[in-house]
Amino acid sequence: MAIQPEEDITGFVVRQSFERNQGRVLMRPDTIAISTKRPGWVFPSGLRPLVETLQDDLPQLPTVIDRHTRFPLFSRFLSPAESDVLREHHAGHAMNGIAGFVGVCHSSRGRMAMCPDCMAIDIRENGYAFWRRLFLTPGVFACPAHERLLLTFCNTCEAGHRRNRSNWWPTERCSCGDSLQVVAELDAQGLESAIGIAKMAIEILNGTAPAELSNATVCQAIRHSFGSVEGSYQQRELLAEALQQKIGESAIHRLGFGAVTIKRLGRFSNGLGYVRNPIQNLAAVHAVFGGFNGFLASLRASQSNAGCLALQRYTNVVARTGNPRKKSEQPIEHYIARVDALSPGEKWKLKFRYREWLLKLMIDNPGIQRSDLWRFPGKKAALRHLMHIDSGWYDLQLPSRSKMPRVEEELRLIQEIQRLTEHIHQQYEQSTTKNPMRRVTKTYLLSNVRCESRGSRAIRSEEVQELLAAYVQAGDEHRERSRKSCCENSIDPALSIDDHKTAQGSHKSAHAGENNDISYA
Repeated sequence: MAIQPEEDITGFVVRQSFERNQGRVLMRPDTIAISTKRPGWVFPSGLRPLVETLQDDLPQLPTVIDRHTRFPLFSRFLSPAESDVLREHHAGHAMNGIAGFVGVCHSSRGRMAMCPDCMAIDIRENGYAFWRRLFLTPGVFACPAHERLLLTFCNTCEAGHRRNRSNWWPTERCSCGDSLQVVAELDAQGLESAIGIAKMAIEILNGTAPAELSNATVCQAIRHSFGSVEGSYQQRELLAEALQQKIGESAIHRLGFGAVTIKRLGRFSNGLGYVRNPIQNLAAVHAVFGGFNGFLASLRASQSNAGCLALQRYTNVVARTGNPRKKSEQPIEHYIARVDALSPGEKWKLKFRYREWLLKLMIDNPGIQRSDLWRFPGKKAALRHLMHIDSGWYDLQLPSRSKMPRVEEELRLIQEIQRLTEHIHQQYEQSTTKNPMRRVTKTYLLSNVRCESRGSRAIRSEEVQELLAAYVQAGDEHRERSRKSCCENSIDPALSIDDHKTAQGSHKSAHAGENNDISYA
């Protein structure tokens, strides 16, 4: 049976395995990820031999990559050379570190997500439901067509689904029999932003998004929007405030927005590259511009003003120096030589003047940082002297952020360790109650943690490592636990068959009132 529009290629392979009973044929070693020996979901690889095997049901390889993977979405925010690398990953062997290559290491991972309304339509039209490529994208939490949160399996079952080498497909209930759960708990503000981001993402996948959209143009439009504000620090604060107001705290955390990401979105700091994560770029477009129309208006305004700004800078240089080729400021070596040539009294007079300038600002502005000093009059001369002549005293009075105690960073680390320990406790309790026969592994305990395979300071912390050592089961421990579980559920020979049926009937009646519908539980 031919692949459906918007159907994920790995989901199609799974469906073919069910229908043709050819799981071992379709998922042979040259058509799956080498590192995991299973099909890839978010970044499938080995599609070239797969297309050759199923050539009657699949279009040509370029069409499969463009219409049945997330390649158009990720490649839009990569350079041409990087896009070629990603395309070759899809066509040939798997590339190690592909998630970090496209910038999704620190955001929410891809989930086995589905929309109940879309599944109902698929079943009504085709007789079966299939996996849609948009819903498997990391950071997509809502269905753009039905404007509702996506659902997924419970934390216990979803971890097994992602790592299972056998076959699975979308269902109306979780594998354990419980209701499906939402992929992310979002408030009304977060839901609105998730719907807006999903609508822009599907436009990119379908090829209807503006051709001008890229990470460079997003950065250019953001810088133009906040260009009237003096100082990069203030621009970063305004961008962070816009994200907070439009997206919400929970969505910001799930999408992996941090201080460095915000700097990179507007290139507010030298030496930082563009943001590659497509969902983070789209979230910025939604928060700052409200969508593609506002983005295009700001981009075109920035492009029309580029020539005027260049002319203005040229005019300012001529007005200050009288020579358009002459730099407006002397090299710092000339300034240091000029200060060294001064008498001791003149040196001390200059030093006291600029020290007094800094100390008054520190008294009037408690908590001031070095980046804030550029907002005050007299900054150029004072900071030039403090940074290059009186740097020892300057570092002592107002250390740079790199030399200050990282209080905020340590606080975030402690909070992350607390969340991680609670998550591990919850995963272990779910395993003992829902599936006591499952072996408790480190992979299972860390499932659904952001980028659990990459590791972090929180995962490497002493508290988390001790907890993992206590909960992870060795082979002997797992066999002993399985034996006890079997003994507890074994049939008592002292009871008759009728007694067992009565006990089973009372157990079923105790759960008869539970809700069996798909819900957000």
